Amino acid sequence: MMTNILRNVFGRMLSATLMSKSAIMMLLLVMLLTATTAAWATSISTVNVGGTDYTLFTGFTATDGTAVDNAFVYGNAVDGNTSTSWHPQSSDTFVEFNTDDPIVPKGYIFNTYMEGDFYPHAWVLKAKANATDGWTTLSSYSGQSLSSGQEFQYACDNSGNNAYKYFRFEVSNSSNNIWLTEIRLYGFENLTYTHLTVRAATCTEVGIKQECWKRSDGKYFTDENGTNELAEADVIDPMIPHTGVHHAADANHIEYWQCSMCSKYFTDEGCTQEVTADEVLKTVFGTLTAGTNGASGYYTLESKTYTLTDDVNTVGYIYIPAGVTATIDLAGHTIDRGLTNAITYGMVIWVAGSLTVTDSGTGGKIKGGMDSSADHVSCVKVYSDNGSPTFILQGGTLIGNTSHQFNHAVCASNSSNITISGGKITGDVYGIESNGHV
Repeated sequence: MMTNILRNVFGRMLSATLMSKSAIMMLLLVMLLTATTAAWATSISTVNVGGTDYTLFTGFTATDGTAVDNAFVYGNAVDGNTSTSWHPQSSDTFVEFNTDDPIVPKGYIFNTYMEGDFYPHAWVLKAKANATDGWTTLSSYSGQSLSSGQEFQYACDNSGNNAYKYFRFEVSNSSNNIWLTEIRLYGFENLTYTHLTVRAATCTEVGIKQECWKRSDGKYFTDENGTNELAEADVIDPMIPHTGVHHAADANHIEYWQCSMCSKYFTDEGCTQEVTADEVLKTVFGTLTAGTNGASGYYTLESKTYTLTDDVNTVGYIYIPAGVTATIDLAGHTIDRGLTNAITYGMVIWVAGSLTVTDSGTGGKIKGGMDSSADHVSCVKVYSDNGSPTFILQGGTLIGNTSHQFNHAVCASNSSNITISGGKITGDVYGIESNGHV
């Protein structure tokens, strides 16, 4: 109540011939508190205009406007708060502002603080998509005599549904004494139209019954301008169910179903719980790649965490490329080469990037090869590929075979970094590689 009284007093101060010192001090205090403009994040709600629901945009960033010699600066007209106001007392007044993101304006609402002499008689709303564009007039009125009230709503000329981010509201009256509390916009968020052609429904996408355009707000139309709307039921044919083929669990895979039409993987018969091909593998290491020198079970890791879901015994070679930061969580399970005398390669984890081994369970292990005739049977080789490779053992146990000179739990090349903090080693740490072999 006191704020409204102050506004009314201040709005008429220019015509007053005498003012008390206390009133002047109070008005100066209001000026100090409200004289700066700021940016407000645009908020949205819903407004129904002529039976159509639109998005109402409230609160914008004021960038320019008619300067005033009172506390009621131009930023107050777009701050999203009807308790503040803009009170210019000159001709050719304006305020420029922008939305957070481009919108499709269909109309605007302005609120006045007082009636009568403070009503606009003429105004223009302009817009542009980019800061360097010229202004486009969306609405223009002159010679108006508004009826009693303090909120006024008008449509924009934007039948093409063009998107704009920058706006300018020019307003005046015959007495050069405007008092507005808020300017708001209504319309749509930046809308685009995607052309849809007729297609049959599959297990991965809905069918389209008729040629149409889908707007980015999810509505369908017969035309690309959003004039003639279609009911969703007249456009969309629902997806058909997946056809899952059952695969029993084995040494390397969990139980899963694979759709015979789209080849996606699922963990339930109804094909509702989708998983990736990597998640179907018990090792969670991903797709096997071609091995070299007899090293079967060859995996190249990515920068993510791999959590074991079971023991695995077909891992021959794990490679962490330079620049990759990977983590293996043993989760209480064992990675074992399962080496026999018929296999000439043991297990190698080759670290050119960064690898951390953890164990969120109990008793997790990594077991190297057990064939003493093989040259490469260490558990972890930390190798420099033009970088500083890192190996961190935070949990679990590395088990090497010390019966052969090259069977080491960990070996490293120059510039490697090895940290053991919580994990254990059965075997030895070979240290700096000097002869190019593990």
